[in-house]
Amino acid sequence: MRHRSIAFLLGVTALLVAGCASGPQEHTARYECDSGRPFIVTYRGPNTAILQMGPRLIEMQAAPSPVGQRYAGTELQLLIQSEDDERRATLFTRGNDGGPGDIVEQCRETERD
Repeated sequence: MRHRSIAFLLGVTALLVAGCASGPQEHTARYECDSGRPFIVTYRGPNTAILQMGPRLIEMQAAPSPVGQRYAGTELQLLIQSEDDERRATLFTRGNDGGPGDIVEQCRETERD
C-alpha cells in the first residue's frame, strides 16, 4: 500500500510540474527611447505585457491593432512594430475613445532574451 501511495504522489507531482512548464512563455525586451530614457517590457504569453519604466510597473493587455502589436493599460498604450530586423516601440497616452492618444516616447529595441 505504501508503494502505491508513493507512486501516486510522484505521478501527481510530475503532472503539476508539467502543467507549470506549459504555462505562458515569458520573455523580456529592452528599449532605448529617443529621449534617452530606457524601459523594459516583459511579455507574459501573447496577451500580457508588463512595462517597467524606472520604478513604475504597468500591466497592459493585448488590444486590436491594424499595424503591429498593441498593448493597452489604464493610462498608457504600447505599439510594437517590426521593420526588417528592427523592432520599434511607440508609447502613447490612452485616448478618450480607448485608442492611442498623444505620443509619449518613440523607442527602439536594443536587447531581447
